[in-house]
Amino acid sequence: MEGKFNRFLSAFPHDDDFQRIDAEKLSQKIQEQFDVATPIELLSFWQEVGAGYFADRELFVFPDIPGPPRGSFLEWNSIDCWQLLFPSPADGGPIFFAETCFGVQVGFRWVDGEPTGYLLDIDSWEAFRLGDRFKDVFEDVLTDRYALTDRDLLRGVRETLPQLASGMHYAPFVSPLVGGRRAPDNYHLETANVHLRTSIATWEAIQRISPSAE
Repeated sequence: MEGKFNRFLSAFPHDDDFQRIDAEKLSQKIQEQFDVATPIELLSFWQEVGAGYFADRELFVFPDIPGPPRGSFLEWNSIDCWQLLFPSPADGGPIFFAETCFGVQVGFRWVDGEPTGYLLDIDSWEAFRLGDRFKDVFEDVLTDRYALTDRDLLRGVRETLPQLASGMHYAPFVSPLVGGRRAPDNYHLETANVHLRTSIATWEAIQRISPSAE
């Protein structure tokens, strides 16, 4: 495929479940449901690259059509967890369009009228801004296959766990929030929904014990 996403596709080649996206229709639904525009670069990405799993299931781009074993873009961004944790997208909260095999969320948020890339590690609850401009996500960050994933950790979990099935994450037995190691023997396979909710429950328990903890 020729185009401005060649470097992305070199780092993250399509797996065998390629899905096309009706980018314009999805953008309209985002505007209606979340009251924000979709970054132009993301529209172009959906039109040229599509959705599904990439790079041997290391990255998943949410599709526009609902269906098992993984929900659609709109379904994932509408779950109650995000509403409890963040302001609405119209008020600067994030919207997620992709995730890594470890459940790290990749998205965007609008800041002072401009879209910026946003990264959320749901195991540590650390968030990062991905570049100064949203297009940096595709031009700089996601041109490196291991920009968001620890290469050694990934190699280790693949040596000890079964192949990652659709809809699953590599998730820690013991959360890093309570001292769990980021080592292969601390990981197992868990559904995305359970992984997220378990991590939130751990974070909330820490807040109840120590309200000043960040």
